[in-house]
Amino acid sequence: MTSFFAQLEARSQAINSLLCIGLDPNPKDFTSAEAVRDFCFRLIDATSDVACAFKPNSGFFEAWGAAGYQALKDVIAHVPTGIPVVLDAKRGDIDSTAKGYAQSAFEVLGASAITLSPYLGSDAIQPFLTNAEKGVFLLCKTSNPAAGELQNLIVDGHYLYEVVAQKAQSWGSADQIGFVIGATDTEAMHKVRVVAPNAWFLVPGIGAQGGDLEAVVDSGLRSDGLGLLLSASRSIAQSADPHAEAVRLRDAINAARQQANKQSSDSTSSTNIENVARALAEAGCVKFGSFTLKSGKVSPFYLDLRRLVSYPKHLNVVGAALARLLSTLQFDHIAAIPYAALPIGVSASSQSGRSLIYP
Repeated sequence: MTSFFAQLEARSQAINSLLCIGLDPNPKDFTSAEAVRDFCFRLIDATSDVACAFKPNSGFFEAWGAAGYQALKDVIAHVPTGIPVVLDAKRGDIDSTAKGYAQSAFEVLGASAITLSPYLGSDAIQPFLTNAEKGVFLLCKTSNPAAGELQNLIVDGHYLYEVVAQKAQSWGSADQIGFVIGATDTEAMHKVRVVAPNAWFLVPGIGAQGGDLEAVVDSGLRSDGLGLLLSASRSIAQSADPHAEAVRLRDAINAARQQANKQSSDSTSSTNIENVARALAEAGCVKFGSFTLKSGKVSPFYLDLRRLVSYPKHLNVVGAALARLLSTLQFDHIAAIPYAALPIGVSASSQSGRSLIYP
């Protein structure tokens, strides 16, 4: 059984894309639910090779009544196997009603994940987490004009959206819960990334809404180069050549990822080395003298990394440095050789979001 975010990560790595294609067929532009369905079919066919995921907005389908609901089901079924579908429904209700919404989204419509409002708390989210293969994106910091009226309220010295991100991570598995962060507020995105370093963010607003792509990537990208699902709808759908526009956006996102990784590496490499050296020294891992190694050679110093496990703060410094180095490499798993490397590998795995296997 593969979790939703593992599916998303696999798709992203397979096609080197973080682009989510939004399916937002505004009813004013169509004459029937069938026309909406056929339009989405064409858009899916034109862009599926570069789409990390598709995101149909349920409201635009539900406006057509029963025919629209059927059209939504048909559209989701039309998405090629292996491409996740995020149902943009923003549901939020008490437990019994939430169970009905979850059944509709996952069992009837066949979506892979859904957007939800966290305002009712954990019991309203739990019904969507009973299937480990499905995921949710919780509204955290949205891009609508009045978002700050509630989301920017101060709670115990923090913005409400920070509190949501902090608390929601305890509501279920990290493989099932992500957050919706609008592209128009990169400061908030950075704050949430600090609170939720391993979470996936669904980020609307990089197309027609005018979000600054470079700033978004710089603020929200995880250390492994993933963690952002960047959504564009109108800018692609209304383009004269939707495929060309999708490719352009995919390439622009990847260019921003490369630049962000380079800047991070350039600005932190010397600092990282100093931090690692200080951590090793303070943990007593560095010893000077005359040491005969297993090879028979004599060394003027010796690193005893087994001591790191007794110093969690210093262990995490070393793990973070390794996670940054690993973000530039292509691999499937981390394998840490027993015994000294095991806790270091666990730390690097936790901070990079990459799996660790016992060798």
